[in-house]
Amino acid sequence: MQSILVIEKFPILRDGLETYLNLEFSDLKIVAVAMLRDLPVISQESCPTVILIGLNDNPKIDNIELIRLTKQLFFDSSIILYDESADYAMIGSYNMQGIKGYVTKQNNLDEFRECIARVLDGGSFYCQQIREFAAQHTV
Repeated sequence: MQSILVIEKFPILRDGLETYLNLEFSDLKIVAVAMLRDLPVISQESCPTVILIGLNDNPKIDNIELIRLTKQLFFDSSIILYDESADYAMIGSYNMQGIKGYVTKQNNLDEFRECIARVLDGGSFYCQQIREFAAQHTV
């Protein structure tokens, strides 16, 4: 069974994401926690398919460490970052950590849902701001 793990430190956002995901992806198991240490023990067999990490006001180096630790614990899971706003300076570093999706809190729900659906299907998805930035800065 496919599942989504949400890591979001703010309770209103976390509860809202969990409610939205349960409505949009009712056939999936949704688990939402504030931090990785709040997770119940998960075996590799029940490893989440997708992990949605909410990036907030953490220093950027902490975000990289969180992605690394998450990948170490759940190496078969695909990671989507859900950021405050498009962080053009960090997207390369996030990509080097192996993320599969990137959206911002300013994106509409259709783009957010498309990101999750594509990553669940084994693809990748980056929000329009990042795609446009990459197109403008690709030589």
